[in-house]
Formats: sequence, structure tokens, C-alpha cells
Amino acid sequence: MLPTPVVAGILIVLLLPMLWHLVKGDGLLTSAVLLAVLALVTAFGFVVLRKLHHRKLAVVLALATVSGCVLLLVGTLGPSATPPEPVRDAAPAPPAAPIAGQLAEWFAPFGVETVSAPLVDFGRLRSGAASGPLYAVSPTDAGALQQIVALAYKRSVPLRIRGRGHSMNGSSLPRSNELLIRTRGLSHARFEKPGTVTVEGGVPIHDLRKVLERYGYDIPVYNDGTADGGPSIGGYINAGGFGPGSAKFGGFWENVDAVTLVLADGTLRTLDRGDPDFAWIFGAMGQLGIVLEARLDIYPATDTKAPSYPQGEALDVTEALGRPPETVTDRPDATSRTPIYWFTLFVSPKDESAATRALADIQQRHAGELSFRPVYRYAIHHRAITAPLIYGVAEDFIAIGIWGDSPSPEAVEAIDAEVATLARSTGYRRYMQAEIATGPNAYRDYFAPETYQEFLRQRRRFDAKAGINNGSVFPE
Repeated sequence: MLPTPVVAGILIVLLLPMLWHLVKGDGLLTSAVLLAVLALVTAFGFVVLRKLHHRKLAVVLALATVSGCVLLLVGTLGPSATPPEPVRDAAPAPPAAPIAGQLAEWFAPFGVETVSAPLVDFGRLRSGAASGPLYAVSPTDAGALQQIVALAYKRSVPLRIRGRGHSMNGSSLPRSNELLIRTRGLSHARFEKPGTVTVEGGVPIHDLRKVLERYGYDIPVYNDGTADGGPSIGGYINAGGFGPGSAKFGGFWENVDAVTLVLADGTLRTLDRGDPDFAWIFGAMGQLGIVLEARLDIYPATDTKAPSYPQGEALDVTEALGRPPETVTDRPDATSRTPIYWFTLFVSPKDESAATRALADIQQRHAGELSFRPVYRYAIHHRAITAPLIYGVAEDFIAIGIWGDSPSPEAVEAIDAEVATLARSTGYRRYMQAEIATGPNAYRDYFAPETYQEFLRQRRRFDAKAGINNGSVFPE
């Protein structure tokens, strides 16, 4: 019989590797090698011990082998006592930005176009990506737009939405590896509910007015300036919108019956006046989705007998007017004209005099830098809806501002900085969505913290992957 210490030593030599394996939680390959070695050692030892008539020790060796096998199986299949170090390359990486060739291939079925020159917007202080080709699609119906957006969502392709290019803050300018969606092909209108007209998001607002005039109708609120057709319906909603009719009818948000959005995954959502999210669309700069269509209030254009409602009629506004579906800043003469800039404050009526004086002081300090035009003023009546991204108080308010043209970007930026300082120091609101201020920092500083956080929460609900117009309002 072997001495007891020798027996204990044999057991320790056999079982220690198994225990170490259990603690480390090694993989299947290591387990297989250990089992093979253990089987060979056990078989050899069993034969030797039987020949030496150490039958009890042979039984002990067999039991030790079984114990080792159990430990091996537990270490391989069970949870590790200490988790192994993570493999750095095994963590899921964010989807790689698509290369230009992939965009051209993926969206070829939708008539993808190559945009060779960098685009500009109405302010012409910024331009789109200058390196590499840009690709754009111009869907002409809801189905095509939904399919494009759904494919972009699946492929993790970021989208940039461009209506008439009427923005001044760069929010409609595509960046590298973004797919540009032009809404100019969404140009239809129809009469389906008395007192309203349903219009697709790409229709220029003053083109719509021209068509409505043929039926004896008009819309209550629209922007000043009709020469180029004005902003698109979708753009006007995403900027907020007010105009000469606002003194009586309120902001544009008070005169829209419903809005249908294409969400970031390609699905549709229609929000009407009763929806708690409805007011957040106005001034959202495309952060909540793409405006497919909106149902707008209309009223008789004259005080004479009310015209009959053309129930069931539908038309293509572009074809009806016989004008090309161009974007304002895509025209050949777009860069030859000196742009006009405006700087607006939204104030309570009690603050109007003080705000007017403050703006006059800024205008005086920069008298030689801009060709200033007369100060503008719009009264905006509060009827029922408060748009938190425009003016979050349920009261009438005043839009007052200075404006003019200048060939000097530096002068424009300097005036904007002074207006921003004035707004911060007084609590006045600005018309951020329609002016040159840009970027997440500007919006975070401008909105009250609770408004900014609620807007961010809305963005995450509507566009969890931040795939539409990313970087315009919130950090990328």
C-alpha cells in the first residue's frame, strides 16, 4: 500500500488543474484537452495500480477522475466565478457611415440624383458638404417617400430634408454621407373636408394661395414676400410660421387642422389639434419627422358671398401653375443677389417699447454695415394653441425686428450676437428657427431648460436613432 501522503499528492495533482479551470471558466477547447490528458493518465495509472495490487488506490484514482470530469463540465458550461476579460473587438460597433457608391446603389430604384456643387440656403452664410458627390432623391408620392425613409432606417443612412431652401441656419444643407430628400415633388392638394385644404409638404405657400384664389379661398396666415413662392408648407410648419394675418388668426399653428408625418422608420403618424404632441411640431426644424401633408384652414378670399366648396377635387399645384418645382436657392441667379437678413424678438405687449428701443440701438451701432429697412412688427393673437418652441406663454405677443441686406457675413454675425445677448439678458424670445443662429449650443442656450429637455424627449420618441436632420438642434 502506498503511503497516505503519496495518495494525497496524486489527488492534488489531478484535481488542482480542474479547480483552476473552474475558476477561470476556460473554453471548450481547453476542456477537451484536459479531459483527454486526464483519461490517458487515469487509464495508465489504473493498469499499473492493479498490477501492483493497489486495488483500493485504483478505485480512489477512478473517483478522482470522475470528480475532475464534473469540475471540467461545470467550468465549461456553468457561469464563471470571475467573468473573463471582455474581447474589445467583440463589442457591437455603431454602423459605419455609408460610402457614396453605396448610397447610389441602394437608392437607385428611387431615381437617385447626383448633386455636383455644394448647396446653399437662403442666407448663403453656409454651404453643404464640399467633398465627394452628394446624392438626392425627390419622391413624388407618399409611398415612395415611406419606402426611401424605411430603407434609410434599415441601412442607418442619415437623412437631410430640403424643401425650398428658405432656411438661413444651414439646417437644410446636406453633410457627407447623408441622403438628401427633396420634397419638391410632393406638390399635390385636395379638398376633402369643408373649410380646409389638404396640401403636401413640398408645395410653396404662395403657390398654394394662387391656386386657392381660383376657387375663391385663401389661407389665414402666410409669410410676407411672394416673389419666389415662399417657403414650402413643410418648411413653414417646421419654422413655426406667422405673418400679416396673425393679428386676427394667430400663428400658423392655430390654423392647421392636422399634420401627417413620415417618421424616421418610414411609418406614418397623423396628429390633429387634439393630440398632445401636435404643438411640438411647429418650430421643430424637422426633428420629429418629415411633413408629408397638412390639412389647413381656409376662408373666403373676399367679403362677398362665400364660394362653394370644391369637395373631392384634387390637383398638382406645380402643374396647375406651370412653374418648375425649383428650390429657391438652386436657381442660377441665387448666388448673384445680396441676401436679406432679419433679427426678430418675440415679446409680451408690455415689453414692446423697451424691445423696440433696444433693437433701434443695435441698428444704430451697425448703421453702416447693413442696408437697414424699416423696423417690422407683427401682432400674434393667441386663440387656443400655445407652440412651446415659438412662444411658450398662452397670451398674445409681438414679433418685432430689424432687417436689411449686407454683403458682409462678419457684420451679420456681429448683429446676431448682439441680438442673442439682448434676448438672454431680458428673457425675450427669438425666432431661432428662421434666422442665422445655428447648432445645438445655440438652441440649448436659447430654450428654457425644461423646454429643451422636453423637446429632446419628443425627439427620442419620434426619431430614436436621430436619423433625420441630425446635428441641427441636438448634439450628434
